[in-house]
Amino acid sequence: MSSKSKVVFSLLCVVLLATSVAFAQSEDIEWGKDHPLISRFPGSVIKHYDVKKFDEYILPLGKLDENKKLSKSQRLEGKITRIQYKAPEDRSTFEIYRNYELALKKAGFDILFAGTERELGWRWTGQLYEHINDLRSDAGIEIQSEEDFRYLSAKLSSPEGDVYVSFCVSLGFWRWPVIQLDVIEVKPMETGLVTVNADALAKDIARTGHVAVYGIYFDTDKADVKPESEPVLKKIAKLLQQNHKLKLYVVG
Repeated sequence: MSSKSKVVFSLLCVVLLATSVAFAQSEDIEWGKDHPLISRFPGSVIKHYDVKKFDEYILPLGKLDENKKLSKSQRLEGKITRIQYKAPEDRSTFEIYRNYELALKKAGFDILFAGTERELGWRWTGQLYEHINDLRSDAGIEIQSEEDFRYLSAKLSSPEGDVYVSFCVSLGFWRWPVIQLDVIEVKPMETGLVTVNADALAKDIARTGHVAVYGIYFDTDKADVKPESEPVLKKIAKLLQQNHKLKLYVVG
C-alpha cells in the first residue's frame, strides 16, 4: 500500500470512528430507561444502565482520607439502579447539578452531602467509581474528572422504604458533561430462596463433625442477626430439639 493510500485509509478510519461515536451518542442504549422517580436532564442520552434487584452500595458522605478511603459513608442494601447519561455539550456541570439539586429538594429529599473537585480533590471520582462503587466497562472512566465535577447524596424517607440518591456530574473523559445517577431503594432482601434440611444437617455433623449453613445474615461489623435469617434459624432450632445433647459452635 502506498503512502498516499495509507493516509487516505487512516483518514477514512478516523471518519468512520467519529461517525460511529456520534451515532452512538445520539440515542439511548437499547435496554436503558429512566428511573421512575427521577427524570433525565433534557437532551441527555443513556450510555450505561444497570439494575440489581438486591445488592449493597456505599453511599459517600465525606472526603477521602490519607488512605484514599471515604472518611464517612453509609452502607446500604436494596435495589440498585445505576444510570449514566451523556448531557448536551453546551450545558455546564453547574447548571445540570443545580437542576437535579432543586428537583430532589422539591420532591422531599434531604441533601446529606455535597461537594466539588475543589473541596473533594481530583482523585475523588476515580476512587468512587473505580474502587468503592465500581462501574463496569468504560462508564467508570467516562465519569472521572480531575478539574470539574459536582456531587451530592440525598435521602427520601418513606414508610415503604427509604430511597437514596448518589448523583455526580462531571466534565468527563470526552470533555462533555457526564451524569452518573445511582438510586438505592432500601428494602429487605427476598428470603426463602435457600432452604435447610434439619435431618441433612444432623447427618453431615455426625459424618464430618461440621456443616456449612447458608442464609444467616448479620449487620455489618456486628453480631446482630438480621430478621431475614429466621427461616434458617428455625431449621437449626429443630435440629437442636431433635438432638438435645448436640452443642453447636458457630464460625462465620
